[in-house]
Amino acid sequence: MNNAKEFIDRGIDEVSLHDYLNAIITLNKAITLDCRISEAYLWRGLAKKGMQDFNGAISDVSEVLKINCNNAIALLERGLLRINIKDFLGAIIDFNKILEIDPDNSNVLNLIVYSKGRIRRYIQKMEEYKAVGENELGISGGSYFRGRCQN
Repeated sequence: MNNAKEFIDRGIDEVSLHDYLNAIITLNKAITLDCRISEAYLWRGLAKKGMQDFNGAISDVSEVLKINCNNAIALLERGLLRINIKDFLGAIIDFNKILEIDPDNSNVLNLIVYSKGRIRRYIQKMEEYKAVGENELGISGGSYFRGRCQN
């Protein structure tokens, strides 16, 4: 193989076969030959996602967006990856950018609703945790933690 496109094609095949490690190695070769091909970063990100390396995948998909900030597939993928690491606010930001490109995308609207719901649940759990701490300890959570940190 002599050009980046050949390595990308091979890397895509390896991702499709769930051979993620070899796909990453192959796509690294494509990127070394031509670092401006966003497709190589996208597929390497998918390979990293397959290996549960969500932060690495986000990094690669972000490279795609540096090359083309309106790549809806990359925005969707990064938003979904952000959900995996519980970065719901970041996911909402990516999904809103997709809506700028495709305002009637009902799937993205559903993902925004889901992410907002997860943020609300997180806030609710934090409020419940604070209330339990105050009630069971008989002191406010703030004064409890201030007292624990003093030397």
